[in-house]
Amino acid sequence: MTQLSHQITHKEKVIISTFSVIYLIASIAMASLIANLLVERQVRTEQEALMNKLSMIRSNIESKVYIDTYLTDSLAMMVTIDPDFSLKHWDTIAQQLLKKATYVRNIAIAPNDVITRVYPLKGNEKALGINFRNIPAQYESVKQARKQASVYITHPLELVQGGRAIIARYPIFTDFPNNKAYWGTVSVVIDYQRLIADAGIASLPNTLIALTAQKGFFYGDDKVLNNFDAKLSVNLPSGGWELYANFSSIATPEVMKFRWAVQGCVIVICLLIYFVFTLLYRHYMFTHRDAMHDELTRLPNRRFALNHIGQLIERRAANESFVLLNIDLNNFKTINDTYGHNVGDEYLKYIADMLTRCVRKTDVVARMGGDEFIVVMRGIVTCAQVDLINYKIRRYFERHPFLWKTLRLHGSFAVGHVLFKGQDITLDALLALADQNMYREKANFKRKLGASKES
Repeated sequence: MTQLSHQITHKEKVIISTFSVIYLIASIAMASLIANLLVERQVRTEQEALMNKLSMIRSNIESKVYIDTYLTDSLAMMVTIDPDFSLKHWDTIAQQLLKKATYVRNIAIAPNDVITRVYPLKGNEKALGINFRNIPAQYESVKQARKQASVYITHPLELVQGGRAIIARYPIFTDFPNNKAYWGTVSVVIDYQRLIADAGIASLPNTLIALTAQKGFFYGDDKVLNNFDAKLSVNLPSGGWELYANFSSIATPEVMKFRWAVQGCVIVICLLIYFVFTLLYRHYMFTHRDAMHDELTRLPNRRFALNHIGQLIERRAANESFVLLNIDLNNFKTINDTYGHNVGDEYLKYIADMLTRCVRKTDVVARMGGDEFIVVMRGIVTCAQVDLINYKIRRYFERHPFLWKTLRLHGSFAVGHVLFKGQDITLDALLALADQNMYREKANFKRKLGASKES
């Protein structure tokens, strides 16, 4: 039996459930995709900013080293011009240099590669008398400076007086500019750790840094050398360093919180869209259903019935058959006039309920208007089957009378039927045949009623 209500049907539940599952999966996938895209964009923006900072740090290191080494270059030139004068006035000359330099810890002069003067002396006493030839790690840089006849910047070395530092070696030649008569060196010890810190490495958040020279790694995290996102060359007066960086911002709690926040927002938006769509769809279903059902009896209405019968006729399949029962109530006007329209409405509901109970769930019971109902039952092919159906319906009504307070009525109606078995007939013609048969039975009912009154 087909009866419309504001309850969701099984088919509609399947449609909504299937749509909900697909929509949920799509929403999660879309949320993940959007979150990934936004996170990648944020990370890319952050990495570009970090790259700019990294380039600035590289420039800072280069400029700071160049400033201090070129300040010291004037001292080396003075020693070249007059070594004896420089040795005699060493403290005064070195003091003036240190006032201008920022990262120079001390300066030493080594005629014939043996340190004879160091400034400041305090804290560097152990450096006096050092013969570079006896310290291979340092003598190599002395030889390199002598070989290239220009300043040579070492990688960080262990100092005799303690600590580590980079050293700028200035070779001194007494036959400048031929540079054949080697006199010794001027060594400038530079606090590279403070220099690098002041260059801004500490200002790089969520970034791992490593610095290497020709001799290998000397600052930061050596793991970065095997997994780096950026590599910049730090150009120094002689050779240079390599600056490596690994941007680990993708794994920071802030970025993960941002990812979850984006996913949560997208899912919330998707859920809001889902609920709005569901409400609109349910509203559409109920509105559509309201247009196809009778408000009083909750049965399908005339529009639904005509559409349903028309579809059955259009199929015209060889095995498609149905019976159309046209039911008209007897004496309904009398019930209305005698007991009132409220009772009449309840009586119509009673008729609708009894008819739906008498037929199968696959059959259609509809109210055509007023006191007229129709029943469409598929699979009926003979008049004997129709007679049996009529008999069962009448017997059911006899056993289940209409009860209203003290009122007791048995449903009384005339039934006209027409069989459809694929014949060439229009909807209007089919309905007209059912009407004719119904009116014929109604006329018979009136004749019998008149005869009974006369007797």
